[in-house]
Amino acid sequence: NQGRIWFEEMPLDKKINYSISASSILKATQIIEHLDHTEFTFSYLWKLYSAKTHLLGSYNVSNILAAIAVAIEMGLDINTILPSVEAFQGVDGRLQKQEINWATYFVDFAHTPDALEKTLSFLDGQKWEHRLITVFGVPGNRDTEKRPIMGDLAWKYSDITICTDDDPGTENRLSILNELSKPIQERFLAPWRESYIIPERHYAIKFASEIAKPWDIVLLAWKGHEQVQLTNYWKRRWSDFLELAAIKKNSNV
Repeated sequence: NQGRIWFEEMPLDKKINYSISASSILKATQIIEHLDHTEFTFSYLWKLYSAKTHLLGSYNVSNILAAIAVAIEMGLDINTILPSVEAFQGVDGRLQKQEINWATYFVDFAHTPDALEKTLSFLDGQKWEHRLITVFGVPGNRDTEKRPIMGDLAWKYSDITICTDDDPGTENRLSILNELSKPIQERFLAPWRESYIIPERHYAIKFASEIAKPWDIVLLAWKGHEQVQLTNYWKRRWSDFLELAAIKKNSNV
């Protein structure tokens, strides 16, 4: 691609590449993922540095290395950079965590197949012997080719999938859900896997909270930080965070 061509044409003293797997100037190793933070080691100019971040998943380690590379080019010392890496709390709606009744909920703006797979693969690796419940939808009036891909990914990683509304807009919400859930409907669900279609997002999230057991992980995907929902009839105020706040207020723990 064009970015690689530009990189190859740059002077050697201006190049900083980074990776979590391949040989590079900034190379992360020993990545340890947790549900509330990530630890890793990285090398730069034959020195090793330890880092800790509130951001979750190895893909965010790549993002951090990119930010460190920019900071180095700006003339900052790595030991000056690391406290900021550890202090950064993340961005609203990107794997934001909430605990309710001993289950762990995440709100994430995973709106592409690549983003959803990265999020689901990380959470799947963190559930241990418990379950991953995924509540997800896709918007209407666009990106129709993504729908079966998103449904397939949810089925691949989740123990329980709940297909629901995102922003149906002027498109028939049931048609959207049918396209989204088609890959799941076409598969034989093992006894430990369940699948549901609940058009209204409020009830889908409420249902997920009712079936979640202690130590389960619940992902609310796609809406993320958004504050409105485009329904078939009107634009209304919406927040996955407020939905969880209401559930937590009415919970026993």
